[in-house]
Amino acid sequence: MAETIEPDFLGLTPTDFISCIEQGILTENHLGKITFANQKMLEMLGYSISELAGKDWTEIVPAQKHRRILKRLKIRTGDEKKEHEIELLTKSGKRIPVIVCARPVFQSERSDAEQYQGAVSTFIDITNIKRIEKETESRSEQFKLMNRALNLQRKKLTELTEKLAEANEELKRLSEAKSDFVSAVSHDLRAPLTTIIEGMCLVEDGTLGEVNEEQKKFLKLAIEDAEHLNDFINDILDLAKIEAGKILPKRTKVSPKKQIERIKLTYKKYIQEKGLSLTIDLPTENIEIFCDPSHYNRILNNLLSNAIKFTPNKGKIEIKVETKIGEMVLTQVKDTGIGIPSEQRHLIFQKFEQVERSARKPGSGLGLSLCKQLAELNDGEIGFESEVSRGSNFYFTLPAYNEIIDLNFALKTISSQTKHISGHTVAFLFKFSDEAIKNSSSSCTQGLDSNANTLLNKIAQALQPKTLSYDIVKIFPKRRELILVSALPEEKAKTIYSDLVETVQKLGLDELSASFYVCPDVSIDADNLLRILETQLKSIK
Repeated sequence: MAETIEPDFLGLTPTDFISCIEQGILTENHLGKITFANQKMLEMLGYSISELAGKDWTEIVPAQKHRRILKRLKIRTGDEKKEHEIELLTKSGKRIPVIVCARPVFQSERSDAEQYQGAVSTFIDITNIKRIEKETESRSEQFKLMNRALNLQRKKLTELTEKLAEANEELKRLSEAKSDFVSAVSHDLRAPLTTIIEGMCLVEDGTLGEVNEEQKKFLKLAIEDAEHLNDFINDILDLAKIEAGKILPKRTKVSPKKQIERIKLTYKKYIQEKGLSLTIDLPTENIEIFCDPSHYNRILNNLLSNAIKFTPNKGKIEIKVETKIGEMVLTQVKDTGIGIPSEQRHLIFQKFEQVERSARKPGSGLGLSLCKQLAELNDGEIGFESEVSRGSNFYFTLPAYNEIIDLNFALKTISSQTKHISGHTVAFLFKFSDEAIKNSSSSCTQGLDSNANTLLNKIAQALQPKTLSYDIVKIFPKRRELILVSALPEEKAKTIYSDLVETVQKLGLDELSASFYVCPDVSIDADNLLRILETQLKSIK
């Protein structure tokens, strides 16, 4: 037997169930008069049931809409239903957009005919949906306007980019023309200027005849001015070459201690004349830098020259070197000079700029700009701290030396040559064992590293006639290794390796092994290269 549900299920009557439904429900009779509305419908319209019952549909739905719905209801069968989007008129006169689904109710009087009795309708409030649609439509229009504006901006940006590219090409052309002009003029000035300086020196020291003290005084001033002009020309030439990419640093192992000692001797006379005290602060361990030695000398020379120039008599100057975190070496030149005003510090490293100081000295305004370029060319940085009347501290950092960074630089340098000969970077390795170093004839007077350096230099000298002008030889005493890096066609690598091994064999060195490796077209780092070379080592005795 079929299970039945009692009318009072959960204690609710059918009317209570209808009142709980979240859709508005409305019934009307065949005359279009409202006969029933559930709670949701009453809330939507703002009426009580007593106010709404008996009202005509046209009071809550525009007449034309109701007639259209009513016409469709009367001409279809009872199983048909159709959704319509209409507006309800609330008691307060507000219009609410809804979806109405009306279903007709018929009563049969005869077996072949049905009489329309009214309709049951459900209403879904779509106010929020309409609001979202309107917002979406509004945003869509905004997006269209924004897209149109973006397209215009994109077009303008494209035009500007094209103009900028043209301007950059013109600037590049003008810059190259300027650099060529500066180089040509500077070069043409430097040669006769050198002759002038030499001639004045010969006159000043009496070589060309007796000169009185008054004449010597003016000759000395003229020589100093000529030397300043010569330095200025050299700075211009170097800056022009750097900007044109024509100066490539010849980076190698550099000892700051040796460089500082050399510069100290150069400025010893000037320091004594001003009664300055110069102190050198170096770490106890031997620090080495990987840079172009001439560039290190140039930077340090310029900073010390400025410190002497802008430090009053009896002042103090200190040169300090220390290792910093990140495998960088810091060199500082401190003075107790007149300092730099804070509002002019941004000019320090700009070309042809000199800050206004109370004790201004003559200069070109190129020295510090050149220092900055040279430091950055060697993967370093430069900076300063200063306080008026209390002095300045100019400092620069450069990479600390290690064999891996040295070999990486060599690989990078050689790889640029391979393009010119359609070749490959080829590395040749010669390696001693520690036992071979100990057994060498000089081991009794030198340490292992020094002795290894001696033997490796002996190999380098033997190989020198076999190397090309752009080949790079690196000696690493701590690793007991000599590396020769060449730009060669791959097919020649084995033949040249055999020739190099035969050359070294004639030296009669014991316990020496060798290998070679043709690097791939893509760059290879030094760590991987050494690992490969060392796994392929073979004795050459």
